[in-house]
Amino acid sequence: MPGALQIPKRIARKLLFKTVTFNLIRQVLDFGPSRRRIPWYLITHPGAAAVLPILPDGRLVLLCQYRPAIRRWLWEVPCGTMGRGEDPKKCAARELAEEAGYTGRLRRLAAFYSAPGFCTERMFCFTADHLRAAPMNRDPDERIEVHTVRPSQALAKIRDGSIQDAKTLVCLLSYFLNGNAPKRQIRRH
Repeated sequence: MPGALQIPKRIARKLLFKTVTFNLIRQVLDFGPSRRRIPWYLITHPGAAAVLPILPDGRLVLLCQYRPAIRRWLWEVPCGTMGRGEDPKKCAARELAEEAGYTGRLRRLAAFYSAPGFCTERMFCFTADHLRAAPMNRDPDERIEVHTVRPSQALAKIRDGSIQDAKTLVCLLSYFLNGNAPKRQIRRH
């Protein structure tokens, strides 16, 4: 990994805004020999866990969820914000039950930073198999429809741009790249 450049030194940090989920911070960074000091704003976030549920027949469980920030319904996998210090797997299990109505065996799939240019949120992706029905306990502001799709349908939704949610793309593509891609849908260009 590259590392020849010096990491800027943080010389000031101030909390500007605090919510239950995230904080807005203003910090001043010193970029080394030039002593150039630059204000930098960031959002601190405890992280999130996403889970791709897989039914015994191989179908995948996807949600269609309304997102007020963009005023659109999105195809997504179940996901939620972790409590401070919460284990990602525990969060994924909770969200699987709350949003999709299942419990199951979880396996780590991938991890990534959602927007590292301004946010500390790290997302952890899991698969869930050996699913069993569980009671749903959605948050009052959630608008969610649960759907099942064949892997080939999920891949088609990626190709045609129907799936636009980043965590869902990472989960599905990681799952397919790990040897689970529908055979008849793979075409070499």
